[in-house]
Formats: sequence, C-alpha cells, structure tokens
Amino acid sequence: MQFLSQMSDSELAGKRVLLRADFNVPMKNGMVSDETRIRKTIPTIEKILNAGGSLAICSHLGRPGGQPNIKYSLRPAAEKLSELLGKPVRFFTNPLDNKNLTPGDIIVLQNTRFFPEETENSTLFAGALARGCDIFINDAFGTAHRSHASTVGAAGLLPHAAGLLLEREIKVLSQVMKDPERPLSLMVGGAKMKTKIGVLKTFVDIADAILVGGGIANTFLAAQGKNIGDSLFEATEIETARSILEKAEKNLCSVFLPEDAVTSKEVSENATAKNVGIGEIESDDKILDIGEKTAKKYAEKITSSGMLVWNGPVGLFEMKPFENGTKILADATANMTGKSILGGGDTLEAISKFGYAEDSFFHLSTGGGAMLEFLEGKELPGIKALE
Repeated sequence: MQFLSQMSDSELAGKRVLLRADFNVPMKNGMVSDETRIRKTIPTIEKILNAGGSLAICSHLGRPGGQPNIKYSLRPAAEKLSELLGKPVRFFTNPLDNKNLTPGDIIVLQNTRFFPEETENSTLFAGALARGCDIFINDAFGTAHRSHASTVGAAGLLPHAAGLLLEREIKVLSQVMKDPERPLSLMVGGAKMKTKIGVLKTFVDIADAILVGGGIANTFLAAQGKNIGDSLFEATEIETARSILEKAEKNLCSVFLPEDAVTSKEVSENATAKNVGIGEIESDDKILDIGEKTAKKYAEKITSSGMLVWNGPVGLFEMKPFENGTKILADATANMTGKSILGGGDTLEAISKFGYAEDSFFHLSTGGGAMLEFLEGKELPGIKALE
C-alpha cells in the first residue's frame, strides 16, 4: 500500500487530487458543532497544497437516503474548512460537474449520499467523481468498512494512496493486533453487546485483560446468574457471554466484571442514585454506572497496562448521577504511561465532556464501526482497495 507520507512533492506538484475525507460531523442549527474530523484531515490537505497540488474533496454526511436533503448539505463543512485553513474553499452543489482545478484550488463536493449510486458502488458514479482528477487519496477511516463509490470505486479508477490520518489509523490498530505492548487490556462498554461480540471474541485470544461495563456488563452478570434487577441487558446473548467467559479462562485472559454498581429506580438528571454491591440489587433497580469499588479496580488495571483499547462508556455518562465511573476511567486513561487507543462516538463524546485534551491520549480513532471491524480482524473494503 502506498501512503501519502511516502510521496514526494514532485509526485504531487500540479496534480489534481480527489480526496475522500470524513466530514460526517455533528451539526446544530445549520452549522458545524464539532470540527474535530475536519481538523484531523488538514495535515493531509496541507501536504497536497504545499506540494503544488489541488483538491476536490468528497464526503458523506448523515443518512439522507440517496436523495438531496438540505439538512445534510456539506456547505457548512466547506465553510468551516475555509475558516480553519484561512483560504477560499469553493462548494460544488453537484459533485458530478466539471471540476476545472488549478494548483492551489480547494473544492468541497456536495454530500455523496445524495445519490443512490454512492452506496451501490456504481462505477459510473465513481468515474464522475474522479473525472478531471489525477490521484485518489483516501483519508476517511470512518467509512473504510463501507464498499461505496467514493471509498472503493474511485480507488479502482485512479492511482491511489492512503492519507496521513488513515495511515496512522492503520499503523496504530495493526500494532494492537500484531505486536501489542503488554499487558494488553480491552475495555468495552455501551448499551449493546451485539456490536462488540466480534471484538470480544478476538481479544479473548490476544488480550491479557478485558474490562466490561455498561449494558454489556449486565449481560455478562446475567450469564453468571447474578440478579441485575430491572437493568438493560440482552437475553439473546447470554450464551455468547458464557462462551466468552469460558474461553477467557482457558486462555488465561482475566475478565473484570462489576462488583458494585450505581443504581436508581428512575433514569433522569434528578434521580436518586445509590452505590450497592451486585448482590444487593433490588428487583426494580436499574444499573446505570459501575460502582466506586469497581471503578477503582478498573483504574488500577488501566494504569498498569502497556496498551489499552477502549470502546464504549461504562455508564450513562450523559447524566450527572451516572457519570462518575466513566469519568474515573477517563482520568486513569489520560494519565497512564502505556498507549491508550480510544474509539466510538460515545467514548469520544465522554472525554470531551470531561474536558480532556486530545493529546492526553495516544490515539483517538476517527472510526467507530470501522475500528471495531478492524479489531475483529475483518478486511475493510476501503483499505483493501488501496492495496
């Protein structure tokens, strides 16, 4: 695979680059409310511009269902990019128009998902995106698990390379899979176990420890026959949880489950919360966060890890009565001496809420589903297309 970092200025000078970026950013009142993903692509953009190239940038935003919807227009993203670069950025309402790029030009094309041909990986649509361009650069790890025209199709039509952001994602996550620093720990949380089964099954073979929180932990506790009251869990995944625990024991992989929890009868900002041992949970209690004892134990494990992969908060961090567990673990992760690798929208939202700077962590992945699939060992179409 060729990486943009390996390309010389002479290879980019005068070249018209079709850049697949990830501008799938949060919007509020028609404006970008979180510019992180746009900002992370700027090093790739600047390398191309500084070498004398020009850029046509394509991306998706949301799920408009294959038809135009002003709510999902990329015009605000183009305006934010212009502000961040301090340079003019033109916006094309029709990404299929003739691009007429000259050195130094930057254009942002309208949302590729306004066209059904994008998700169908139409060769004709990919050709229209690539028309007038000399090189395709993919810098959108967040969509690398999608076989779309702007991620796979375009790569088959032009000389191609991985951008600087995508290169870092590949190298960091590959190290986790092939040559991790020990002890290697995985921490998973969130509501749904189904989305994490693949990662759990992979890491039970390669990790030294797995720390479980959130609704996923409830399913594991139920699999052990523990009373979880009126808590969220997935009955259909009980046997899966049992098999993972059995395999972990055979592989000498330590699985940490909550010993205590923060519970409440209701879910609200003003809820009365209490910290109780797992054996003290009442039938109408809802487990909404890991308890203090569990948080301390998990934090100690994080601190002693050579490498930590974290995906999913361990409690309902959006509400103050149930934020403490995730906050304690975020603090431990930010201060660990080993390498911390975080991914998933809720995880990144949590560390942002608690005020941690990005450089407090070794790597913040820009992909949620893509990160999980990569760590499951799956082949991602957007990356395979660049090989």
